[in-house]
Formats: sequence, C-alpha cells, structure tokens
Amino acid sequence: MAYLAAPMIAATQPRPARRRASVIIVVIIAVALVVTAGVLVALKPWQASPLTLANGKAHISYGMSRTQIENQIGASNGTMLVHVTKYDGVGVGYRNDEAVYFFLGDGSPFNINGITVGINISEVRKKFPTLYDWSDGSYAVYFEMTDGKWVTCPQREATSAPTPGLVPPGVSSLTTLDYLQLGFMTAGSDAVTAISLGDLQFVRTNK
Repeated sequence: MAYLAAPMIAATQPRPARRRASVIIVVIIAVALVVTAGVLVALKPWQASPLTLANGKAHISYGMSRTQIENQIGASNGTMLVHVTKYDGVGVGYRNDEAVYFFLGDGSPFNINGITVGINISEVRKKFPTLYDWSDGSYAVYFEMTDGKWVTCPQREATSAPTPGLVPPGVSSLTTLDYLQLGFMTAGSDAVTAISLGDLQFVRTNK
C-alpha cells in the first residue's frame, strides 16, 4: 500500500540517510507549528472569543459579519428593541454589518457558554465570579481584549467598568473602548429572564 512505502524505503536506507530523513520530519513538524501559531495570531476577535452563542445547530459570535450570521441562523424576520435585527431566538445588533450586540429573551434556544435564559443567577455567578450586582435585578460581567483574546476583568475593574450609556472620564471617543458587557436580567427573581452581550460603543449609540 502507498502509505507503507515511505517507512519501508527509510528502513532500507543507510543510517546517515535515515538520520537525514528524521531531521527533515522534525523540520516539517516545526514549520507546521509555526504556521499554525501564525494563523492563531491572525484570528479575528470573534474567533478568539469564549463568548459564543449556540443553539445546538449554529454558532454565532461577536464580530461576525451579517452574512456569516445569516449563513448560520437564516434570514431575519423583523426588528426588536432599538436597531436590533430579529432572528429566530436571538436579536442581533450590527455596526457596519458586523455583529456587536446580541439579545436573548424568554424561550430562546440559544446559550452563551452553556448559560441559558431561565438559569438561576447563582449558577451564572459560579461561572463568572466577577459578576457585578447592580441591585436592580440586573447583573453584568465585563471582558477586555488581552493578547488577542477576550478575558474577564478582575472584580475591582468589573465594578468600575464604564457604565452603559456613559462615556468614561478621559475617553473622547467610544471607538477606542475594548470592553464587552455580558448582562443578565432577573426581574426580581433568581431566574435569568434575559441575556444581552455587546460592546459599549453599540450600547451607547443605540440606547
């Protein structure tokens, strides 16, 4: 068989030739690793994001284009909230045809890293220890871009992260903000009634 040919030939070659073959294999593996690392570095934010929405059939994430979103979940069926496009089970807010906001309401089949509408807020807190309680039935956890990946902010930063709708002191343009906000609403109970995810630029300009 063809895949046995290379090992058989290598075994019949003189020892120096076998050593050269081993060196070549090592070099090929090293080059492959370097190329793979280069691809990972070049990933877009949504590809490096742990904040992926899934419904068992489709996966959509922050930063995906409208075309990518609709290839996954189908065409829109109207609008919801303000400037948010409605799909089956999820609302998506776009900026320049790039997804920068998601909304999951009652009955949505989507989850974010296993978190669904209806889950107890205590379970959310186990997954995100930096979850901040706004004391009005809403909660939020913040993410910032670090080394090409979205990571949760420490508790001390999460509690002082920019509030949606407000421009943080010293920031003249919201286009420079690299925060994502994952929000949960409980409507006075312990069960999550809605989930939102978006960057603060969208939240500010589309409130």
